[in-house]
Amino acid sequence: MESWWWNQDTQDKVKRKREARIIHERDESMENEMAWKIANKEAKRAVARAEGINEMYEKVETSGGQKVIYNRVKRRDRATQDLTHNKQIKDRNGRVLSREECTKARRKEHFEKLLNEENPRRIREERTHD
Repeated sequence: MESWWWNQDTQDKVKRKREARIIHERDESMENEMAWKIANKEAKRAVARAEGINEMYEKVETSGGQKVIYNRVKRRDRATQDLTHNKQIKDRNGRVLSREECTKARRKEHFEKLLNEENPRRIREERTHD
């Protein structure tokens, strides 16, 4: 397997991780341990990113590769969208509202009614223990 994806940035981060590990092995202080953990995470990310780019290029060259890339982009786009947003709601009469300004007005109306409604209160009778 070719290693053309192993660029200078990836190589530098892996080198820093190795140096941090050697320093940590000599002196096991908390500072050195944290420096090693941070360098280790950065190196893992750099290698994963580089390998992911390599994998993506290999997939594009196959027959179904473009579809795979399209689906990945589509998934990322959907992940960034607001899932709690309802595009359509019904008004008081049951008609579907689809325009954003209408749905906002209906939600406002609904929650104002819901939050400002006075509920009947029951009076509890105090029990006396005999």
